[in-house]
Amino acid sequence: MLIGMPKNLSPDILHLLNLMGHGDKVAIVDRNFPASSHTNRLCYSYGAGIAPVLQSVLEVIPLDYAVEKPVQLMCVPAHIDYIPTVWEEYSRILQQAGYTADRIEYLERPCFYERAAQCNFIIQTGETQRFSNIILQKGIITD
Repeated sequence: MLIGMPKNLSPDILHLLNLMGHGDKVAIVDRNFPASSHTNRLCYSYGAGIAPVLQSVLEVIPLDYAVEKPVQLMCVPAHIDYIPTVWEEYSRILQQAGYTADRIEYLERPCFYERAAQCNFIIQTGETQRFSNIILQKGIITD
C-alpha cells in the first residue's frame, strides 16, 4: 500500500501511467465513449468524473513541454448549441498544475476517436457530461 496516492486512480491506472514515457498519451473519457472498441488497454474509474481523475493524473505525471498542445478535447460540433461546463473546471485544474489554456487543442469527434485509439491506454470514468473527453501527452520527469 502507498501513502498519498489519489484514491480514484486504481493500481492498474497507476501502473500504466508509470509505464508511460515522454510523448506517450492517455485518454480520459466519459461513460458513453466507445472505449472498448478503441483500445486493448482499458482501465475504469467509474466512481469519478473526468475532472477529479484529470486532477489526480496531473499529480503523478507532467504534461509534455516539447509540443505546443499536449492536451486535446473533443469539441462540440458547430450545429450543437452547447458548451460543456466541465471545460472551465479543466482550465482551472490545468492552471493549478502550471499549464495555460492555450495548450489545449480542440478536435472534431472522428479525429478525437482516432487519437484516442493511438493512446497507450484509456481511462473510462463515470462522467455523464457530453463532450468532456480529454487526451493528455506525458512530458519528462526531471527530479
